[in-house]
Amino acid sequence: MGARVDKAMAEVRKVFGRRPKPGTIWYCPQCYREDEVKAFIARPVNTLSEDDLRPIFWNGCTCFGRWNEIAYYVPRLLEVAQHNCGSLALGLPKLFLVAARVKLNNMLMFPEEMETEMDDVARTALFHLGQAILEDDLDETDEDSSWSLLKALSFLTAFDAPIEPLLSRLEQSERFSTRASFRILIAKLAAGTETFDDFLVSNWSMAPENQSVFDQLLAPTNALKMLIDHVDEIVERWPESEEELNQAFDRLAL
Repeated sequence: MGARVDKAMAEVRKVFGRRPKPGTIWYCPQCYREDEVKAFIARPVNTLSEDDLRPIFWNGCTCFGRWNEIAYYVPRLLEVAQHNCGSLALGLPKLFLVAARVKLNNMLMFPEEMETEMDDVARTALFHLGQAILEDDLDETDEDSSWSLLKALSFLTAFDAPIEPLLSRLEQSERFSTRASFRILIAKLAAGTETFDDFLVSNWSMAPENQSVFDQLLAPTNALKMLIDHVDEIVERWPESEEELNQAFDRLAL
């Protein structure tokens, strides 16, 4: 992990470390047994494996636990993701799935009393971690990362925290690969060859503030200006990007 991720992880541990261990966890009796849930709670958190944590990764805030019951386990979820995958980035989307379920009200099939709002401090800590992981990963590659950017921004923009500072850093990065990947992503979005999707949550939606930022960014005049000043350099270094960039120019010129 780089310094950015270390700092963000320390923030997450500090924020979530204040939470007490839950004495009970709500569960769907059709999906889990009482003895399974009691055994889960009884285990020391630092002994829980990826298999042990599957109820939260896959059913958190739906069939297993309210947010205020499972938030205690967030640091361990991230530790396991990093240890087993070698990268926090591979485990973080699963955690954002849980977080997004809370914030985006995607539990319409369940009673209202199931939902407990995530507080702003917790949301901000997770958002900062997501940004740090993305930027560290971009710093470690010289390849086109536009697809990875799309997936990362899909859950970051839905997470109800301001995305504009991150986009500015990507656009103005000193690294060619980061600047170019961001512009190729804008080209794909402008041409309609890629869209933000619901790979994480059903009823996916972008936070209104972030939707406004992207609407402005993808306005034809703004998108053309961002692309036209850099297209020659991008095509020269990454010839395979020429077709997608041309599609974007054709679409934006209509």
